[in-house]
Amino acid sequence: LFLPLASPWGLFMAPLLAERFWSTNPKLWMQGFHYSAVVAPVLAMSGADGAFRLVRCFVRESLRPGFLTGISAVAFALAASRLPDLPLRLLIQPSYFRLGEREAAGRRALGLIPKDASVTAQEKILAHLSCRQGAYVLKSGAPDTDYVVASQSVDPEPFESWKSLADLLASRLARGYEVIFHDRGWIVLRRIPARRPHLPGDSLPLR
Repeated sequence: LFLPLASPWGLFMAPLLAERFWSTNPKLWMQGFHYSAVVAPVLAMSGADGAFRLVRCFVRESLRPGFLTGISAVAFALAASRLPDLPLRLLIQPSYFRLGEREAAGRRALGLIPKDASVTAQEKILAHLSCRQGAYVLKSGAPDTDYVVASQSVDPEPFESWKSLADLLASRLARGYEVIFHDRGWIVLRRIPARRPHLPGDSLPLR
């Protein structure tokens, strides 16, 4: 409802929004990602303060509680109407909290990585493996770590497709890795210190 514009607290949003819009990454300009979490508290508090200031200036004291309640209800309804378009909608879907076979396979795959081992994984997977010194995003130029983890069910970012990621995994096999886990699209590679080179005729369970 643009209520933060009626509050001096809304000025605190200016540097936060400027930081996002100066970025060349368009994901920082969108509402569907977690980058809005930094702005949200300032937006909520300045909105509440703006509503109070407007009501105090333009509404008789006896009517102020009703006006504040009505403004709050409208603001809440507008925010709730956006829920179906945001990832938060998953929180009201019971299926989101149930693990399927693919998720169970992912847990088994990650359970194979020792805590003291270095690992390279897709960006969306790496958060589950970050409690170690050597943890890297799986992309071109990433170092050769003890283990490599990938999944066809996870966004291949920064690659555009799974095929590009599969080609990178194949190059790892050629440099002395072996497949130790392959289930429901999840793949774990382990580096072997000494082994024969991977030959073109060998089968790769990558696609």
